[in-house]
Amino acid sequence: MGHVEARVPAWSGSGGADEGMDVGEIFFGGGKAANHDEGKETEWEVYVIDDRETKNAFVLPGGKIFVFTGILPVSQNDDGLATVLGHEVAHQVARHPAERMSYMKVLFVAGLLLESLGLDVGFSRALLTLLLQLPNSRTSESEADYIGLRLMSRACYNPEESTRMWQRMSESEKGRSVAGSVDFLSTHPANAKRIKQLQKWMPEAQQIRAASPCGATSQQFGGFLDTLSAANQGMGKTLWG
Repeated sequence: MGHVEARVPAWSGSGGADEGMDVGEIFFGGGKAANHDEGKETEWEVYVIDDRETKNAFVLPGGKIFVFTGILPVSQNDDGLATVLGHEVAHQVARHPAERMSYMKVLFVAGLLLESLGLDVGFSRALLTLLLQLPNSRTSESEADYIGLRLMSRACYNPEESTRMWQRMSESEKGRSVAGSVDFLSTHPANAKRIKQLQKWMPEAQQIRAASPCGATSQQFGGFLDTLSAANQGMGKTLWG
């Protein structure tokens, strides 16, 4: 089973804690994710970056998940944070980081080809981004939403919170980004479309949760929350606010 270290704040790798949430056990323990066995062997590491302005999280090849503290008020509760973590775990399970690196090589070659045909460098890059890179990114994000929803449901978290979390994200981004609300211009699906997709998948997710033996997973997840909460209180902050 993969091991996880939760470090707070761990961007610099200092001042962290070696105990916390076992991502491998939560999302893959007890045969919960039989369709995604590769996740069981990942050495998961969760790093928390103290940046209240950034509402984001990302994963690097090898199972290193980075969570910015700015997304915690949007997550609001354990199920909301499970939505975020499940999404990032799903990216790794679906091997999106590795695919992205390979895809960048294709874009580089395509860019050279367009430039050799006499197209302006800036125009050719913008064209490739608009026609190839953005649609591919949105497809990966939608796939991660679907897999992540299934994973969090298997781990006994409430899948319905995923739609509420993305609604809160949408409200927090109002007036900040045109690309965030226009699917065609964004690397992610527009929040409204994302919520609609999650609602479509919700009956399946609820069935998965109902069939999953819910036991120690909440306690294991709580270890990570306790670590994060203690660090935030040390900085005079609350976990979700």
